[in-house]
Amino acid sequence: GGDTNAGEQNDNEPYIARRNDDMPYEDAFSADETAQTEAPSDVSYPPDEYVEGHFGSFEVDQHANGSDYFVKGDHYEDFKADYYSDTPKTYRSYEGGAVYDTVSPSLIEGIHLGEGDVENPGIFWSQHLKGGTGASFREIAQNIPEVRRQLDGGAALEDVRADPKLGQCASLYFAPENMPQVVKCGDYYEFDVNGRHRILAARELGYDIPVKIIGERS
Repeated sequence: GGDTNAGEQNDNEPYIARRNDDMPYEDAFSADETAQTEAPSDVSYPPDEYVEGHFGSFEVDQHANGSDYFVKGDHYEDFKADYYSDTPKTYRSYEGGAVYDTVSPSLIEGIHLGEGDVENPGIFWSQHLKGGTGASFREIAQNIPEVRRQLDGGAALEDVRADPKLGQCASLYFAPENMPQVVKCGDYYEFDVNGRHRILAARELGYDIPVKIIGERS
């Protein structure tokens, strides 16, 4: 683990051959995204605390390797059965490229955490956000409804990204190059790369998020 490129799509390597590789601990953040994630210097947040069997308000389940964890979503048992199944799965990429859609974060399974992330959530939240905490990510995510309202009303994405209040949220959640990448698996989506922090922050607040669906597995 630890390779930020471990989850990237390789056209010459079927998705199913990659899905049980060492789980990457870092998200693939674009340079633009990293540059825009600075926690407000005048805001302080309480520390994220460790609760056994949980990551924040979410239940976690230990990976079979004995050290890593998965965050449980609404279809975790289905994901778990598929993930550890010996039955070969078929992966099909979408003709014409990825599909963009808006989904509930609770439908995204396979959000992986290292043992250190679970025991000390502060490590996880500060990986990409200087001074970041779960609360500071939620502060960004709380603008999702307003960004969506403006975009649905005809505002250009670049204009919203330039807004001092809404810019971070618009860039991190609504810019196609930054959207979390997932694979559709029946009734749930499996996380592929990019956006664990944002997915969990939005899920905590109950907001649906845009995602890039690269294909289907069955």
